[in-house]
Amino acid sequence: DRALSWGKKEGMKRGILRRRILWTLLMMLIYIMGRNIPIPFVVHETREMSMGFRTFLGDILGGIQAKQTLFTLSIMPWMTASIVVQILQSVADPEGRRTSQRRTQLMAGWLSQGIALFSSISSIQSMKFEQGGEYLYPGLAILALMAGSNFVIWLSYKNKEYGVGGMSFVVLINLIDSLRSTYGRFILYWWNESGALRFVLIVFGVALICVGIILWTLCAEMAEVRYPINHVMIHNENASRDYLAIKFEPVGTMPLMYCMSFYVLPLMILQLLSKVSPNNLWILRLTQYFNLEKVAGILCFMLVLLFTSISLSFVMLDTEKLSKGLQKSGDYLTGYRPGTETKKALKTTVFRLSFISGLMMALLSGLPLLARNFIESSMQLGLPQDIFRLPMSLMILVGVFRQLLEEVKMLNVFDRYRKED
Repeated sequence: DRALSWGKKEGMKRGILRRRILWTLLMMLIYIMGRNIPIPFVVHETREMSMGFRTFLGDILGGIQAKQTLFTLSIMPWMTASIVVQILQSVADPEGRRTSQRRTQLMAGWLSQGIALFSSISSIQSMKFEQGGEYLYPGLAILALMAGSNFVIWLSYKNKEYGVGGMSFVVLINLIDSLRSTYGRFILYWWNESGALRFVLIVFGVALICVGIILWTLCAEMAEVRYPINHVMIHNENASRDYLAIKFEPVGTMPLMYCMSFYVLPLMILQLLSKVSPNNLWILRLTQYFNLEKVAGILCFMLVLLFTSISLSFVMLDTEKLSKGLQKSGDYLTGYRPGTETKKALKTTVFRLSFISGLMMALLSGLPLLARNFIESSMQLGLPQDIFRLPMSLMILVGVFRQLLEEVKMLNVFDRYRKED
């Protein structure tokens, strides 16, 4: 018994953080292996990857479309379903009283299966199958894609339970791989198209821009507006130091992730409809608003991103609940009366911060795409398209890293308390 108790104590001293990191590394290894498992009965041709917006979304949220692997769909169906369910619930039940978390997950689960089925059907349109199974092989490919997506979602939930970051490890792997290939293609292009000095200057300039975007995203994530709180019922020296903090980016880079996830479904629907009815003018016009290679699509994306930033901030930061909580506890913000005046001040602050941060996010995402459109239409240099989407990838990458670091810090503090006990 003494030996067993000593072993448990030693296991606790090793820390929960180390065990969770090791579990996450195992999940990452499994996911990387699954990304390289080909779909059965598909002829895998070596071809150059298309750099359209759907491929870019696939690189971040759902594997690599050009490789046609088992994990092509990845977490995309679940993320899209979760966003749709959250939007419907916020409209039908703003206070969140009538819907339990279990029911929400069930609704999102069933909807994700429908999206996975639809996405699988859309994905097999570009696949070439082996001879001898006209309907059987496409059907098996659909089942393989859906099974791969469900397996990745299961891995993510296990990582959330036993590891660090939940679904973040999937996005992180996809992003790092996408950035590696993007910068590699960019360097290869300018190496072949320019002299040594010009090549060094261009690559160094792009690297500086990337560092600037990373620093801006970090500063925006860490900056906050602080409202001093007066505690009526507490009388000590620490009471005057308490404050209510609202981040400059109230919800971080989540609007960019949500906006990109929400774009996937209508884009796939329009692409399928265009194949069924290729000469339909309405479908062609609507497709332009989801095409980030067209000016209309870029401007539409920027507006949707700004709207998502504002609406998501108000969903995540319930100003009415905050003001009521302060009023019930007998506390108030310095310079504001409890109740309506406090709620109005918080709403104004959240709106201003979400608008400014959302506008900056939209400009950093959209202006490079508009610049690329102008350069190609006037100069026709044949620049790699994906380099102009680099700011979006970097902002998401910084946001994911920040979330992981915050969770690691929290687990590290928890480890310290366990060791002291």
